[in-house]
Amino acid sequence: QTMVELKHLKKKLVGEKKPTRGARCCRALKFFLLALTTFIVLVAVVFRLLPDNPLVFKSKVFLMRFFRNVARAKARGRLQNNEKGLLAMTFGDDVPETVPDLCDIESLPSMTAEELGFYDGTNDRPIYLAVKGRVYDVSEGKAFYGKGRSYYHFVAKDATRAFATGCVQKACLVSSLEGLSADEKMEADRWIEFFEFHDKYKLVASLEEDVVERILEETLIEEAKVRKQKQTSN
Repeated sequence: QTMVELKHLKKKLVGEKKPTRGARCCRALKFFLLALTTFIVLVAVVFRLLPDNPLVFKSKVFLMRFFRNVARAKARGRLQNNEKGLLAMTFGDDVPETVPDLCDIESLPSMTAEELGFYDGTNDRPIYLAVKGRVYDVSEGKAFYGKGRSYYHFVAKDATRAFATGCVQKACLVSSLEGLSADEKMEADRWIEFFEFHDKYKLVASLEEDVVERILEETLIEEAKVRKQKQTSN
């Protein structure tokens, strides 16, 4: 009993140590980061296990466009001193910034689809992609566009339709916007704004029109439509 009393007396004299405000904030931050990491891991697992689930597809598209819009808002803040509008961007209520017409850009080289296909990031090659005939060097974004990364399917081709719809199936990784809505076409323009004004990506060329490539793309789209109709009817 004497020992217990001595301990109580010591506590009164010395005073119990309370965590400082900084320590509490640090603990809260650690908890938040742990919870966020756990959430991201769970989302990644769900995305991998259920790749064809409609809800998963919509979630992927939403996240992809959200982070794109964050970058667009930052670019507008950097170039126009205006970082407002992220909420409108997130819900697709904004109008994309106008970019210079390819015909008005002096000394801009052109390339064929075959030449574009060479720039896939392998063997230390640059990483190129195209949207609506505008070819961008995205080598600085290797963490996203490098081989095996999340956006590698956009690389070395004009995948305007995929950017517009969020679909990354083979029939969507083409340049044609045939049959898409005005809102979907505007999404392609938002991606152009993203690449055009990004501080790490650069417009390097225009893509030459290829009649044969266009016919092949239209064939892919029609075949995909037929398959979808059959699946619906079944």
